[in-house]
Amino acid sequence: MARLVACVGFGLIVLLGIAAAPAEGPAWKAGGKGCSERFAHGAVWDAKRETMLVFGGEGRKGEGFVFFNDLWTYSPAKDEWKELSLKEQPLPSKRGYHACAWDSKRNQMWVFGGCGDTFQGLDDLWAFDPEKLTWTKLEPEAPRPKGRLSATMHYHPGSDSLVLVAGLGGFGPKSVPVRDLWVYDIKANKWTEKKCVAPQLWQCASALDPKRGLLLLHGGFDERFEVRTETWVYEIADDKWREPVEGKRFVDAHAGVWDADSGRMLVYGGANPQKGAKGYDDVWAFDPDKSTWKPLEVAGDKPGGRAYHSAVWEPKSRALIVFGGTANQFSDPPRENQVWILKLPAK
Repeated sequence: MARLVACVGFGLIVLLGIAAAPAEGPAWKAGGKGCSERFAHGAVWDAKRETMLVFGGEGRKGEGFVFFNDLWTYSPAKDEWKELSLKEQPLPSKRGYHACAWDSKRNQMWVFGGCGDTFQGLDDLWAFDPEKLTWTKLEPEAPRPKGRLSATMHYHPGSDSLVLVAGLGGFGPKSVPVRDLWVYDIKANKWTEKKCVAPQLWQCASALDPKRGLLLLHGGFDERFEVRTETWVYEIADDKWREPVEGKRFVDAHAGVWDADSGRMLVYGGANPQKGAKGYDDVWAFDPDKSTWKPLEVAGDKPGGRAYHSAVWEPKSRALIVFGGTANQFSDPPRENQVWILKLPAK
């Protein structure tokens, strides 16, 4: 399969800053099982309804793969999964590796791109309203971003816009990561390409600091299909990238969230590029003020190493919620369809 080109040829990998397993700290808690096993799906935290929304993704079917376009919610308070039954309406096509963002002003989820059975990047933009249970496809005029998968997108409340960066045009040996960064003005229904040149990355972890208007990227693949370790910080208002900071280690297909109370990006899991290795199973925190990474001490059982999973941040109880993924690379067995929750102490 063409995607295997992304998983080979990394040479010797040096892990940076690996800490010994701690004996004490907050503990993971296993939650209920829900939708079918999947990876490369999208997930957001619906703060109004206090639920996690999970959309689409990819799963295994025999020796091949299958894509989904179903929509599920998970309530941590009730430890309950529900599939949303939508009225007859246009729906996004079945897909994985798409970018998702939660719009805190309109209380809706945004979905951009990804790929389906052709493994070529999609360029459509959708909004889902959990109150009305309706999907809406947006049709902004050109210019607009080209199709891409494994991109990252976040809602920026300061400018009431979506910020889209990174991604790959499609799986295959001729595919090249994009170098553009786009901002979608929601009210005007208009995309604008920024002047800055973005790092060529895909399958990186990301988070957005809404208070200071900072977009953070870590790791992922570069244009040579090699795994990176750098951490990038983009200043949205100034359309400027800071000098990259050495990251915690070489990793891709990991998941990041923003913890506003501590002012840090939290990153969980990710693919270990060493042949035959298992996915990472730890949590790290990046402080953009100090440009430093620090592992979090966690006690007890862990979810098990994984990559291509989703992670959302529930700020009320300071909980990191992780779901799905694979044991390591995309071709590895998927993780079971169980939620894991890590509640962190107040900062």
